[in-house]
Amino acid sequence: MDIGKNITPMQRQYLDMKKEYPDVLLFFRLGDFYEMFGDDAKKASQILEITLTARHKDSENPIPMCGVPHHSAENYIAKLLKAGEKVAIAEQVSDQSLPGILERKVVRVITPGTTFSEQILEAREHQFIAAVCEENFNFALSIADLSTGDFFVREISGFEEVRREIMKLEAREIILPPELFSEEDFMRNFPVISRQIPQKNPKEHLERHFQTRNLKGFGLEDKELCRGAASLLLTFLEETQKSSVPHLKNIRLIHSGDFLPLDPETIKHLELFYDAEGKKEGSLVSLLDETETAMGGRKLRQTMLSPLKDRTHIEERLDAVEELSKHPEILEDLEKSLKNVADLERLIAKISCGRGNPRDLLALKNSLQKLPDLKRILAGVHGKKLQKILSFLEEN
Repeated sequence: MDIGKNITPMQRQYLDMKKEYPDVLLFFRLGDFYEMFGDDAKKASQILEITLTARHKDSENPIPMCGVPHHSAENYIAKLLKAGEKVAIAEQVSDQSLPGILERKVVRVITPGTTFSEQILEAREHQFIAAVCEENFNFALSIADLSTGDFFVREISGFEEVRREIMKLEAREIILPPELFSEEDFMRNFPVISRQIPQKNPKEHLERHFQTRNLKGFGLEDKELCRGAASLLLTFLEETQKSSVPHLKNIRLIHSGDFLPLDPETIKHLELFYDAEGKKEGSLVSLLDETETAMGGRKLRQTMLSPLKDRTHIEERLDAVEELSKHPEILEDLEKSLKNVADLERLIAKISCGRGNPRDLLALKNSLQKLPDLKRILAGVHGKKLQKILSFLEEN
């Protein structure tokens, strides 16, 4: 941004932050507004359809600028994210009554794959973000949903399979190490792409996050490439949130042989989630989804995306369904109780990342108070029957 020779302390503060976040729109707090300058202002004003003005209009080098009120910033941020942009929030963090320039710092970075905005999140759909690592044409793909705490990783044999998996999961954002930024296949095929420097020791990073002595319990002790992808994604999430992400308390290693592979073309032709015209209403999931909670809706979608292959697991799931069908009174009571349960996964995620509000805390309290009801409903089923139902509920 060309601001001329006479740089004020505030302008220097802005430029220093912009150097750190060159590919992100910087929301710079000035009083009751978030201001943007230079190219950021030009781009944001077009997307948001707000007035582009200028600072130092009468000088040789007027600085383009635009701003949005801080109290309604979430609406504007949501619109920018939908356009594929990323936003860094720079807040005033020092006492305004003290002399000198106000101290400001970036308190979080919001990207299409890390948002908690209710204007963007679909209640019954995951908001996946992916990270890719590669070595000798072998790939590892890590996937997470920051809004729910889901976190898993898998090995993949080639780029085409990486592309299919990311498209199948409709990942909103892809994280790449710098060496993959020169690969045209990645830049051309994927949605919002962000660069991330890998941790020097992914194993130690993951052990520190999960508070374990080793990664044997996750199946990652001998999976170096998978550890790299998982650590790459975890690093990005920690840096955008400016904090740890403790609700990502588990990571699952996916084995390709566990599920029947479905490519994006098959999913499209079977109209699993959208009909031939691209509408959700006529899809298979719209007919099947009678779940009582958003959590159940997301689980149903994931089950449809990953059909079981192992006969034993299929039989166990069918046994659980049969057990519930034999106890319609229990099923009815469960449905009534679950109707009053909010989206616990997303509530816990928001609160863990410091994004919760009093309404979220109240919803969490009210939902947790339903647990004794669920325990009471299941108390009438004993032994293997109870275990089958509990296993089914945990899966679904």
